[in-house]
Amino acid sequence: MKPYSLARDDGDAIWMFDALDTIKAGADETAGAMSVVEFLDFEGSSVPLHLNDRWDNGFYIVDGDYTFVIGDEPVPASAGTWVFVPRNTAHAWRCDSARGRVLSITTPGGFEAFYRDVGEPVADRTRLPTRVVPDAEALSRAAAQHGIAIVGPPPSD
Repeated sequence: MKPYSLARDDGDAIWMFDALDTIKAGADETAGAMSVVEFLDFEGSSVPLHLNDRWDNGFYIVDGDYTFVIGDEPVPASAGTWVFVPRNTAHAWRCDSARGRVLSITTPGGFEAFYRDVGEPVADRTRLPTRVVPDAEALSRAAAQHGIAIVGPPPSD
């Protein structure tokens, strides 16, 4: 493990259905300690209700407005909000503003493998792929391989 830095647009960019996720740090860079991923979301970008059996998740809202669901409780979150979700706790989120940015910190490391397996690499951040609705069954199967169980839909409006 060695020190390093990444500029704002540096890191592996991955399109996850309707959002651009940039891997800033993973297990390889942190000796397994954590994964750090920046999400660039657009209005309506969302993640289905799921739980992780291996990871604790923290989310720092950099820009925008979000609705998180933790368990069955809606949690409004805007710039400056920190949301912590321990492993085995169902959670989901939706971007409620035109754009939003979230810094996701997951411990221990390794969660970035899910993004690499499921998402589409993006070479040019100025030309993002079309937003698509994921195939729920395929997503559930892929998620299960990473210790993630999808247990419900994304938050609705």
